[in-house]
Amino acid sequence: MLEAVLLVAGIVSVTVGALLLTHPHTVVRLSELGNRVVATDHFALAHRRPFGGFLLIVGAFFLFYGVVVLMS
Repeated sequence: MLEAVLLVAGIVSVTVGALLLTHPHTVVRLSELGNRVVATDHFALAHRRPFGGFLLIVGAFFLFYGVVVLMS
């Protein structure tokens, strides 16, 4: 169960991080579409490169750890 949570968290983190780095307006639109805030506060958008890079790193770690745990 933990492995699945880590894999999903990794996929979501990598996806949101990549979107923040490349297409920040898409994250805002998705947030508005969902009618709730998904990491689109002013801080995240003002510092989108460090925040997006952090999410990519954390997501990659979650994915790596999830796969390692699944393989063992």
